[in-house]
Order: sequence, then structure tokens, then C-alpha cells
Amino acid sequence: MEYLAQVKVHEDPKWYNNGIVFDSIVEAEEYAKDLFQRWTQCDDWRVIGSEGDSDSVKGNIQIARENANRKHFNKEIN
Repeated sequence: MEYLAQVKVHEDPKWYNNGIVFDSIVEAEEYAKDLFQRWTQCDDWRVIGSEGDSDSVKGNIQIARENANRKHFNKEIN
């Protein structure tokens, strides 16, 4: 299975990815965390499974944690 890292930005209910597909959950999660730390407009991040199609995420399960409080915790300790 392949994985996509996604972020959610302020006041937008959609999740976004840049099309990079990862071979492992760990790689995708590390990338998502890094992206979340660098982008000041992010509210949250997640990793989802991709059915091999990086352009459209279809009916995939959510794998990584979704927790809006993580934003404040992670950004305050760095």
C-alpha cells in the first residue's frame, strides 16, 4: 500500500496533499509532521492510504492521528 501526507489549512474543511506518494506510513507521517511545522497556516495533518492513485484519494482509511490540539503542542515546544 502507498500513503499520502495531507494538511488542513485555516478556515478550510478540505484536506490537501502535494501528490508525493510514500511507501510506508512512517515516511508519510514524518513528511506530514515536517510540513505541518513549516507551514504557518496549517491546522492539522494526517496520513491516508492511497489505492495507488496520488491524484485522487478514493475511499481510503485514515491512518494517522487527527487532533487539533496537536498543533498548539507541537508548535509551542519548537
